[in-house]
Amino acid sequence: MITIEQKKELKSKLEQELIALEKELDSFTKEIQTTPGGHESYVENSEEISQEDQAQVSEEYGRRKALEAVLEKRLEEIQTAIAGINSKKYGLCSRCSTPIPIERLLINPAAATCIQCAK
Repeated sequence: MITIEQKKELKSKLEQELIALEKELDSFTKEIQTTPGGHESYVENSEEISQEDQAQVSEEYGRRKALEAVLEKRLEEIQTAIAGINSKKYGLCSRCSTPIPIERLLINPAAATCIQCAK
């Protein structure tokens, strides 16, 4: 069973990671609420780029889109964990309902599954 103090510590970690993720996303995306995930990658002044540089720009855009997807997925996991941290289900595996070891939660406070179910 997770103690109140442990929940406070885990919530603090989640909130810190949330801020860091949002800051990282803001560094290369524009916030667009109508877009799934709420962000859209962009390349500055792409209309001024020569044809020779288009391949490089396309490659960079592809990298940004991939990173955007990973960060948005993690952001969603963090938001879900923060929303549920005060519920009785936080810290229980979403698949088998066994308690997630505190050691796992300290490493990944957004963990929704136990180690066995995560395999």
